[in-house]
Amino acid sequence: YSMMVLLPVEGKKTDDILDILDKDSFENWNNSIQPIEAELFIPKFKIEYKALLNDALSDMGMEIAFTERADFTRLFEENYGLMISRVIHKAVIEVNEEGTEAAAVTGVEVSLTSLPPEKPVLTLNRPFIFFIKEKHTGAILFAGKLSNPE
Repeated sequence: YSMMVLLPVEGKKTDDILDILDKDSFENWNNSIQPIEAELFIPKFKIEYKALLNDALSDMGMEIAFTERADFTRLFEENYGLMISRVIHKAVIEVNEEGTEAAAVTGVEVSLTSLPPEKPVLTLNRPFIFFIKEKHTGAILFAGKLSNPE
């Protein structure tokens, strides 16, 4: 797993990036990344997201599953009168001195080490956007925006 951070240049906002962020721009940025050795200062943060997905799933065509008309006989031999009452989604991302934890999965471990002073210094002390990706497939597992890194 890896963490990608988009830090707007001074004078720009994260929303300026989000306004132009699409599949193509993300792939262009991702493909243009050049590895460098740098000293990184990233704030500790924890973001939690919880949502009831009943309405979203109903809008996507699953409305019957939330009613008495639900038919789960392909899962069970008899129809027990089952229906879905709630679908809840919760995500937690925490970044601290020990690394990054996303939900129950440990992702990128970030450790601050002593680096020579001639290396660039990147301090995430203003709002930024982040992505946690699986390295082999490039699949984005989590994405977020930290509005107040202080």
